[in-house]
Amino acid sequence: MNGPELDPPPSRDAKGVVLEYLRCLRVAEAAVVPQTAPAIDGVAALVTAVIRRQAPREHRLPDGTHYSVHGIGCLITLPDGAEVDVDIDANGPLLRFNAWRVWMFAESVGHDELTVPQLATALEDLASEGLLRRSEEGTGWYTNG
Repeated sequence: MNGPELDPPPSRDAKGVVLEYLRCLRVAEAAVVPQTAPAIDGVAALVTAVIRRQAPREHRLPDGTHYSVHGIGCLITLPDGAEVDVDIDANGPLLRFNAWRVWMFAESVGHDELTVPQLATALEDLASEGLLRRSEEGTGWYTNG
């Protein structure tokens, strides 16, 4: 063996993982934005700054947080390995995500028992409960603003 075996993370239902994704998104945004560009207000503004060549496309912060801007989105990897990927919603500075992005997050934190369809159902349920908003940019996209 290469080291001690780690216990698998506790099993969570799909809604719990979506809520954890949203919590990590807030943590990621709080970590990246002030340290990268204090004048930039949010991940959406960071992506815009990268597109305008006013901020680096990739950057690792002193705390180990890493971001990588891609197209109209950003993948943020927290020091614990949690991956939070978002796109910018065209209707403002909102961040949008779908079941596939939440599934990538779930995989990164050890919840590989969940499927994209399970997470899609959880996203829709949370939107129906008013905890998320459906993005106007297409079926299956959500924002937390």
